[in-house]
Amino acid sequence: MSETHLISPEEIEKRKAQRKPRVIKDHTEEEVVERETKIEGNKFVNTAGKVRINFETLGRFDIPKTLHFDDYTGQHVLDITMSSEENFVENLLTIMQELMQEKENYNIGDMLPQEFIEAMVGIKQKFNTPLHEHRWLCDCQLDDDNKEPQTLNIDLRELNYVSILEADEKLKEFFKPYFEKISDEQFLQYLKTKYGDEEEVINVEDYDRDIELNKVRLEEPILQNVGDDTFKFRFARMKDIITAQKIVDNKYAVDIKKIEMKKPHGVKKLELEISKEKEMSVIQTKK
Repeated sequence: MSETHLISPEEIEKRKAQRKPRVIKDHTEEEVVERETKIEGNKFVNTAGKVRINFETLGRFDIPKTLHFDDYTGQHVLDITMSSEENFVENLLTIMQELMQEKENYNIGDMLPQEFIEAMVGIKQKFNTPLHEHRWLCDCQLDDDNKEPQTLNIDLRELNYVSILEADEKLKEFFKPYFEKISDEQFLQYLKTKYGDEEEVINVEDYDRDIELNKVRLEEPILQNVGDDTFKFRFARMKDIITAQKIVDNKYAVDIKKIEMKKPHGVKKLELEISKEKEMSVIQTKK
């Protein structure tokens, strides 16, 4: 990642010097937050120099429905700038853990990727700018020497968020036709899979399908029947991305080292560099 993607340390310090301290007089912090919420909406709220982020998951998983974050420091920007591709996400999580005011009680690694993005958007929108320049490469450029990125300007204030409660309703709509057409035996099996030992005896004739449909919501564990076995899954967390990164790095470390050490005789330096770049590209695609 080049420095053009990031705010320089000097710019960080300049913005901090220009930022006026918050003064709360004759009002509790809760009253100030309530007033700001009415003005700004309840997604991201400045409170006592921090940004309060109200997550769309509403505390249903490993983090609470609300967390508070500070702004990046110049040192944080330097750490991100010096990060390699392999340790970039891990370093970013470490920095976000430091910025989180509730760090003693919660771990950034336990966030869903969607929650993590919400936190990063909130910090950028409140402490930096709501305008984001997104850089990307078209598929048509992958085999082209022209790697000049395309740019797209995004106004973060216009992002549309979907509450987990809205997602629950969509999930109920998805399950409704299924509940209407399955047999009593299939419905009984569904109940046994879902509730397990919670219900010793379930009489499907006495169990209202509409009541069960109203209980459908996005939650963990996620159950999947395979033959006579029932597998339970959870949603991916940011710490899982770190684990996956380390696994894939170890898997291809030897191949990458071989390419880096390759020095065939009789091959010009430029030709060798192009050849290595193509081989590295194949490895990166596999990773």
